[in-house]
Amino acid sequence: MSVRRMRERQEQGVSTLMMREQSGALGLSGQALTRAIERYRAMAGVRGARKEAMLDEIAQCCRQLMIQREAVGFQTDNLEYIQRQYDLPEEAVARIGASRRR
Repeated sequence: MSVRRMRERQEQGVSTLMMREQSGALGLSGQALTRAIERYRAMAGVRGARKEAMLDEIAQCCRQLMIQREAVGFQTDNLEYIQRQYDLPEEAVARIGASRRR
């Protein structure tokens, strides 16, 4: 086998590994968002600081999922896609572009 062919195989292996890692991270981000939404829905009567924290968590998980989608090549309409796929509370959607107060 030529040196060139060996390099091509190595590059292909690295590329495959990177794609596997990116898709795994994408899946984990989606799962985190799902869990955050489920916790929020399960605590429907919660108010005040606890509710605010839950909405912040959903917004943060959504931002992370948008970043992971962009990393694997989905460059446009990420928020719209996520809104169609996940039952995002409107209050959380309004926070996606904002940073939390500290």
